[in-house]
Amino acid sequence: MTSKAGLALVHTLMRSTRLLSDARRILPARKDPTQGFPAALVLSTLIHGLLSGGRGLSATEALREDEPLLKLLGVERAPRPRRWSTC
Repeated sequence: MTSKAGLALVHTLMRSTRLLSDARRILPARKDPTQGFPAALVLSTLIHGLLSGGRGLSATEALREDEPLLKLLGVERAPRPRRWSTC
């Protein structure tokens, strides 16, 4: 169980408005796709973190610790803020 299950609705909205697919198309691809996180995943986890009360780039920390929510969103793991410079 997670207290943030409502964020799944936000994820559905992001998909239905094609925000994530547009982000994949518009945002620059990683030079080495086997390293780090895709830009669309960084964007979506940041949005979820901010909407759940996080602040700034550290907003994803609460998401990282909520395994049921990550599973609900179909995300294996969320990026750490200190790693964003390599995303």
